[in-house]
Amino acid sequence: MTDLPCKRHSLDAGKVDQARDWVARLGSGDITSAELAALRTWLADDEDNARAFEQERALWQDVAVIAASLGETPAGHRRKDGMRRWSPRRLRQAIGGAIAASLLVMATAPHFYLMMRSDYRTGTGERQTASLPDGSQVVLDSNSAIALAYDGNERRIELLRGRAWFDVKHDDARPFRVVAQGGVTQDVGTAFAVERDEDGVGVGVSAGVVRVFAPDGRGERVTLEAGERVHYRPGERVERLASADSTSIAAWRSGALLLHEMPLSRAVQEIGRYRSAPIFTFGDLDAAQPVSGIYRTDRPDDALATIAAMRELRIRTLPGGILIVQPKAPS
Repeated sequence: MTDLPCKRHSLDAGKVDQARDWVARLGSGDITSAELAALRTWLADDEDNARAFEQERALWQDVAVIAASLGETPAGHRRKDGMRRWSPRRLRQAIGGAIAASLLVMATAPHFYLMMRSDYRTGTGERQTASLPDGSQVVLDSNSAIALAYDGNERRIELLRGRAWFDVKHDDARPFRVVAQGGVTQDVGTAFAVERDEDGVGVGVSAGVVRVFAPDGRGERVTLEAGERVHYRPGERVERLASADSTSIAAWRSGALLLHEMPLSRAVQEIGRYRSAPIFTFGDLDAAQPVSGIYRTDRPDDALATIAAMRELRIRTLPGGILIVQPKAPS
């Protein structure tokens, strides 16, 4: 557990209380843009504010793990020497709770950072359509976030997480650029989607033309038209993918999850995008056949159950709805 008590006494109690309120507000998941702006201002005003905030955020994580692992002590389950007596069943529950809480903290720690940076964002299972300051439109998929940096020379969007589809109002004087993992996608009068995950960044064009610049200043540039797609990773070349029907680009906008010859581990990851609790995979899932199909984004557990039956997977549920997915042991 993080050693905090000596630091707490060195900070003003009022600042600590304010920090605790901010952490609780962030943790609620429904903080407004105005509140985020106020938080940024509060953090920038005083170094002690920032220290108190980090202290309370770390403490919140520690308390979450401890509370979940220990829970309430039932009456009659404490020995005369004051030590708790655990039955085998309760011990298994406690260990499961501790593991679940630890996994949940690992999965949600980046959430605070993204909320501080983002101008538009969505929670799990949400989709959001918004008008940008220049009149362009954006649609965000579940668990997605973008940050805007508009000036007199360009309209720059950073895709911080997830997926976004853009219908761009063209302006030769101010190019529209979407940055993700070092690469840049620039509008040439179009509608297009950009998505990022652990495997890199994908770009697909619904209409018009875009140019994709390779990451890390490699100088490579690829031009895409409607239905064309590419994928890139930091430090690697832009890879062209098979073209698709332009209407299938960003099919998630209509609540459809399209999986086409997708490795099993990636398919599980795609489904997990729409669950409020995370999915963790163990074992070699990709030894199984790839997955194809059309599923509903609002029923991710049904999609996972179907794929698990098709590919002989074992699903275990931990407290909080966390799922562990792994291949079934050979019979």
